[in-house]
Amino acid sequence: MAKLYNYKHCIVCGRENPIGFNIKFEQGDGYVYGRVTPGRNYEGYNDTIHGGILTTLLDEVMVKALFMVDVISVTMEIKVRFRQPVQTGRPLIIKGFPGEIHSKAASARGEILLDDGTIAAEAEGKFYILKQDKRQQMLTGLED
Repeated sequence: MAKLYNYKHCIVCGRENPIGFNIKFEQGDGYVYGRVTPGRNYEGYNDTIHGGILTTLLDEVMVKALFMVDVISVTMEIKVRFRQPVQTGRPLIIKGFPGEIHSKAASARGEILLDDGTIAAEAEGKFYILKQDKRQQMLTGLED
């Protein structure tokens, strides 16, 4: 299994971030996933998760999907489609799938699923693959 690195202060996966989600990501068959139940601290409209928060979750799960295929990258572009509002306090599953990998860039896609399996939001992203020196710099401070 590939390493699904965590940075201890990351807003999504960081174990030492007191206001973060602290999501533990796992590998499925060709994808990564995590579970989260966002509370009212993450709402935009009343009882509705802010779209920027959903985008953050999608960004993270796509980066994790690329970790799964040993690609260390930074986000260049994300295209998000919100299919329906997400209520606070509702359990979510976020999934990421690696896409094409080229010499300088890679793609991935992500989904946020409600507890009944309905897709609430989905994204496609492009990611710049870090060269060896920047890769090592980025891996400093990451945990397995």
